[in-house]
Amino acid sequence: NLRRYKKQELFRIGTKDLLGELSSEDVSAQISSLAGASLEAAYKTATKELSAKYGTPGDKRFIVLGLGKLGGGELIYGSDLDIIFVYAENPKRDETSGPKVVSNHEFYAHAAQKMISVLSLRTNEGFLFNVDARLRPSGSSGPLVVSKTALLDYQREKASVWERQALTRVSTVAGDRDFGLDVVEKLSGIVYSKNLTKEDVSELLRIRKRMEDEVAKETETRFDIKAGKGGMVDVEFLVQALLLKHGKEKKLRSPNTLKALANLFEAGILKEEDYNSLSGAYKFYRHIETRLRIVHDKSICVLGSGSVETDSLAKKMGYKGNAGEKLISDYIKKREEVRDIYLKMMEELSGSA
Repeated sequence: NLRRYKKQELFRIGTKDLLGELSSEDVSAQISSLAGASLEAAYKTATKELSAKYGTPGDKRFIVLGLGKLGGGELIYGSDLDIIFVYAENPKRDETSGPKVVSNHEFYAHAAQKMISVLSLRTNEGFLFNVDARLRPSGSSGPLVVSKTALLDYQREKASVWERQALTRVSTVAGDRDFGLDVVEKLSGIVYSKNLTKEDVSELLRIRKRMEDEVAKETETRFDIKAGKGGMVDVEFLVQALLLKHGKEKKLRSPNTLKALANLFEAGILKEEDYNSLSGAYKFYRHIETRLRIVHDKSICVLGSGSVETDSLAKKMGYKGNAGEKLISDYIKKREEVRDIYLKMMEELSGSA
């Protein structure tokens, strides 16, 4: 039973996490591996069931692409899975073998729907993962599964800067690995071949500001470590913008934020002081986020000045005395540093575009 296995694995990971035997990066890597295994199992379940009705597809090359924290191997407790389903077009073998014959596209559309159902269905044993497939071409209005050709054509001809930005964190998380390597390589070739324009930078700044205003909704006593000013998203947006600017150099590319930061520093694109501030803050934020999720079992990323929850969290993180306020003081210092670097470097990107 997949749900029971997931609960056992999360209990194991959570216990080691609370005992201090795993770093936040270790936790993310293990939860991301669990998600990949769950996707693979869901795919096998779906194709076994569908093959009994439709036979096997004419081309068996099919993958699940992970984006966001899944693509970067950065999942934490309660994370959703951002995915795109991709299959290989094969005009010479474009339908199933029967008994009921359907097109390969229809077979894989049914498989994707079944996978989402397997992963997200609530039972007495709980559920596996919430799935978000809206990052596919044309979003919710587009087909659930897309051929490799259609995906590449869309990225080449129609994709906006935020869609290119999302693909800086793409990786294959389930399905045919050789096919996945080919798709990711060709996607990256398109994404990184385009120049980052001044208009692109302005659009990224606009999207980021909107997230801060409409999602974070911070006050003088309420801080959103993810979407708020100087939070995790500042680091992620800056890293992704720098990759879009400099990613023609393959050695810089990585879907993992901390690894990409290290690559940018080693290449001399980030100064040592800025790299230390960004990577240190990002690790600090991730540590807070994992603690919030595991202690309160909620998808929250908020620190509240004077709140019992923040004080309890701070004590679990090792703060003494007026623990909550000391944690918030450290957070404010880091977020100010991050915001200053973010604005400075985004302005430099706009000027050099």
